[in-house]
Amino acid sequence: MRGPLRDDFIKAMGVEIAALEEHGTWTLVKQSSVPKGAHVLLSMWAFKVKRYPDGRFCKTKARFCVLGDKQVEGVDYFD
Repeated sequence: MRGPLRDDFIKAMGVEIAALEEHGTWTLVKQSSVPKGAHVLLSMWAFKVKRYPDGRFCKTKARFCVLGDKQVEGVDYFD
């Protein structure tokens, strides 16, 4: 990651991970502990610069996104 807001986005990533852990919606799993045959879903970060209505910088946001469209019915989910 490069750019003048690099450090701000890294902090925002830490805030996002802490929020996911606090709400119990995310747990880090080592790839070596994933059972054979199970799929590991890919993920990505989405970054956004938030601005006030007049265009001034407000804050940076980072969201951790799992690519759920890669799931296979009957393997990754059953509903």
